[in-house]
Amino acid sequence: MSRLYSPLKKIQRAPLALPKLSGRPSSAQKVILPQLKKSNLQNVQPLKSDGEKLSTFIVKYHVVRNLNNKEELKMSPSLAKSKPADIPTLFTNKCRACFSFCDFSKPRADERLKNIKTEILSEILEAVRSPNLTPYILGEQVSFLFRMISINLFRTFPYINMSPPPELVMDNEFIHIDLIYQILEELLSTKLIAKMHISPSINNTFVLGLFRLFYAYDVREQKRVKDILSLLSNNFQYVRIFIFKQIDKYLQIFDDEFRSPHVIPYVLELLAEIYPLISQTMKNPEKIIELKLLPLYKLNSFSSFHNTLLRIIMLILQKNPMMSKNVVFYLFRHWPVCSAPKIGFFFNSVSTIYESYWKQIPSELTSSLFLLISSFFIVPSGDISQQSLFLLSTPLMLSLIKGMKPKVINTIYRRAIQAESSHWIADTRHFALDLVNHLQGSFYMLEKSATTLSEEDSFNDEKKRNEFWARITGKSPEIQAGPIQFYPLAQARSQSYHLINV
Repeated sequence: MSRLYSPLKKIQRAPLALPKLSGRPSSAQKVILPQLKKSNLQNVQPLKSDGEKLSTFIVKYHVVRNLNNKEELKMSPSLAKSKPADIPTLFTNKCRACFSFCDFSKPRADERLKNIKTEILSEILEAVRSPNLTPYILGEQVSFLFRMISINLFRTFPYINMSPPPELVMDNEFIHIDLIYQILEELLSTKLIAKMHISPSINNTFVLGLFRLFYAYDVREQKRVKDILSLLSNNFQYVRIFIFKQIDKYLQIFDDEFRSPHVIPYVLELLAEIYPLISQTMKNPEKIIELKLLPLYKLNSFSSFHNTLLRIIMLILQKNPMMSKNVVFYLFRHWPVCSAPKIGFFFNSVSTIYESYWKQIPSELTSSLFLLISSFFIVPSGDISQQSLFLLSTPLMLSLIKGMKPKVINTIYRRAIQAESSHWIADTRHFALDLVNHLQGSFYMLEKSATTLSEEDSFNDEKKRNEFWARITGKSPEIQAGPIQFYPLAQARSQSYHLINV
């Protein structure tokens, strides 16, 4: 047996006290989490503990699962209909039966056994929830239940950088996996936990194993893992700091995005949920923001976790408001130019931060940022141009514009006039007209030359707009009236880069 390469090497170093899959009491011994055979590894690169490049290998979805020891996977009498004296032994036997795995690689394989295991797991879940049965589930039975849960969760699956298994395979197995997570959640949140010395079992090795499950391809399981880790943080204070340290380590490896975009959202959601519990003991929150959170804005998968990331940043800023200027400056320096969705999310971040912390942001930085935002008034994307115009039309932003230098105010005004008179989308022209009216009603120092366009400029704008309309519709240019102008994205990009140096 070769060593399993994974982003968490400690999982393989520290063995879990789990029985063999045969379930026989005499065979109980310490076993390591599932290993991968050397024949299943292809192009493996060893890992270092600091989270370097993850290995790449191809494995079958059910490899290294013991599919032969199924003799004990059989129906037994119902717990609800049994005598109280028989319930402990019967409960133990049901847990032992679930040590066995079914073959999900084929829809019809182990069909009868799959149904039996589903019924047994459902009955165990009902027993854990039932106030009539829990008094008869003693510490020994709860310990055996925890072993069964660990065996079923810490299974082998292709969790790194590979094509996911067929959806049918995941859907069929998730029936069992979901029941296991429900049982664990019930176990960690009820008085059953007091009936056993569970502290040695809820340890760092168990937490590392749960973090490894974040690489499951089924997003439903990722959400379940996040919920369990959040529950552990709330109910077991001694693992709370360790969970946060693991989150911190996972944030270090997200620069190599090709293998972790589906993991980031759930790790960040977990951080958002446990942050109120660890905020008092957190050291150097500015480093968390600058070194771990803000770099996530540069990832291509940023749109999938933007809201959660912004929520965490706002939670940290509540206790450290002076850091808001650092966040805004980072957004200004790394503002996207070509990706319309990312630009929209940056607009949202700026709006949210300014609503709460505009007093902590220097006026010079605000002026430079607003000049950058105004450069998007005339980009061809309707979403971006309209969002930029709407952002600077809010009462808060208008009040901030009022305190800027006349040169900055006139630049924003001229760009709004240009968008109102020449943008090729009517809705964008309407947004620009609203901003122009707001600015005209609030400022008297606006340049007179910026308020009118010459007849020649109007004629050229209308000509360019009609030519563009004819190209994209194939219709006669006379059907669209009114001045408009098309600005290539490259021009908008060059304007943005120029404005950063204004």
